[in-house]
Amino acid sequence: HGGRITYLGADTPPGGLQESIAALAPSAIVLAVTVMADARIVGDGLGKGARVFAIGGRSATPELAAKLGAEVLDCDPVTAAIRVAAEPQ
Repeated sequence: HGGRITYLGADTPPGGLQESIAALAPSAIVLAVTVMADARIVGDGLGKGARVFAIGGRSATPELAAKLGAEVLDCDPVTAAIRVAAEPQ
């Protein structure tokens, strides 16, 4: 649908994640949250500047999303990407 997806992987350190976001300047960021402690480490300012910042996964809760300034995915990542692509910019 015309978008570019960059997958960083589960072993990306928080600093590497922040650097990648700064370099790529993405319009959307989706963070898989499987371990609550990991989300707390990378969450500060993570979604700044992105049109969409969402979390999904086993530990993604509305409370965590509110703390991070994110939204919780209510669908799979592919469906979410299609929804974002369809939104006016």
